[in-house]
Amino acid sequence: MLPARVAIDPRESLDSYLERIALVNDLTTKSLVRMLKENRDGSSVSTAFMLVRPSDELVGRIVDLTGLGASAVENSTLLRYDGGAPLNLDGFDPLDRASYRAIVCQGWFPQHGTQLCPLCLSHDGIWQLSWKLPVSTVCPDHGVYLVAECSRCSRRFRTRHHSPLRPRLDEHQPCGNPLGFSAPCRHSILREKPTAASEGAIRTATRVTAAIQGEETSVLDGALAPPAYLAEVRNLTTLLLHLASRSRARGFVALPV
Repeated sequence: MLPARVAIDPRESLDSYLERIALVNDLTTKSLVRMLKENRDGSSVSTAFMLVRPSDELVGRIVDLTGLGASAVENSTLLRYDGGAPLNLDGFDPLDRASYRAIVCQGWFPQHGTQLCPLCLSHDGIWQLSWKLPVSTVCPDHGVYLVAECSRCSRRFRTRHHSPLRPRLDEHQPCGNPLGFSAPCRHSILREKPTAASEGAIRTATRVTAAIQGEETSVLDGALAPPAYLAEVRNLTTLLLHLASRSRARGFVALPV
């Protein structure tokens, strides 16, 4: 077990927590990932789907190194949103890559990387797990749209292929996306300027957040269970995008000029 521990924030994603563990123990993230992957018998544990549903073996390695409970580890991954809130991970096996393709084909599955609120990161340095969800578009705490990509490298934040953790960590929160051989993007995420969200977008974000947290939602004088409400939000968004993409879209919906 590592000598120094930190408490995980209830909102925090696993990659964020492990980066803070590396910092407090004066480790590079490369060294920490190596410690997670190397077993005593010389075999290697895969971190490929660590943020979706980590394998039991990887969960055990994280528990051994950090002292965190297994349930807390799983709750900091997308497994938290299983059962239609708003994801469905039925049939996914972290040791079977083909099963990952099957759940991605359902649609509305999180892309690689994440969005973020730079104001939240400036406040506490915590990367929130909900930022990874496509249905999350606004930070209800600050009333701004989430920033979708780095203004320097023009890629989604945390778009990495070989390691789940950023290679450089400091108080400026460098982006860390790969730009070339051993050349990560050093742009400070804290310098990103979010756009103020509309009142309607903030209200919707608040309702979506409540549904993700398991609260029933009132719709047309009726109550919808969280999975049903989140499914309707996705269906309605899909319909509006379909209408907006048609050649006669201006006759159906009001589009910004």
